[in-house]
Amino acid sequence: SFVKLGQLLSTRPDLIGEELAKALCGFQDNLPPFSQKKVRKALEKELGPNYAAAFLEFNYNPVAAASIAQVHKAKIWLKEAKKEQDVAVKILRPKIVRIIRRDIATLRMLAKIVSIFSGFLAQTFRDIADLLSDVSRSELDLLREAANASRLKEDLHDVKGFYVPQIFWAFSAREILVMEWLEGIPFSNETAIKNSPFIKFSNCSLSIF
Repeated sequence: SFVKLGQLLSTRPDLIGEELAKALCGFQDNLPPFSQKKVRKALEKELGPNYAAAFLEFNYNPVAAASIAQVHKAKIWLKEAKKEQDVAVKILRPKIVRIIRRDIATLRMLAKIVSIFSGFLAQTFRDIADLLSDVSRSELDLLREAANASRLKEDLHDVKGFYVPQIFWAFSAREILVMEWLEGIPFSNETAIKNSPFIKFSNCSLSIF
């Protein structure tokens, strides 16, 4: 939960400063992954014992690992389009729901204890617990994330220069999300962005195409 909090803060240099935000960026996608055995177990739990038949290829070494989930690259067969499709497979960490609920309960208990000594510190613990609770509702159910992504794709369909990856519902479940694979550059990698062909500098502005 505190790693997740670090991830959230890393996106707010306006609150914590550029230096600390950069230091926390490693929490976004560069944490120790869980084992291949647990990956297989998660796939079997959500997609059934014959889950391997759903993928033409599956790389059990993750391309990114964060506090809530990790992402693997795979390939599926699209029957209607009659073509292969590279996909990103997002898998929740084992027991992450239970872990975050435990952490939130611990923070609320600490808030009650420290309220005897400091009302400000107690409120800080309560605020962190509320933030993590909000995050857990939005990020621990991948079907909800899939629904939000699909709606966003529809809403922004005609917006030039903005693209939302397609969700593949037939392969997704509450703890597994399968979406179109896209190559890209993290916003935290300023050097790569500056060297990419998709931006244009002027004396007073930066545009990303």
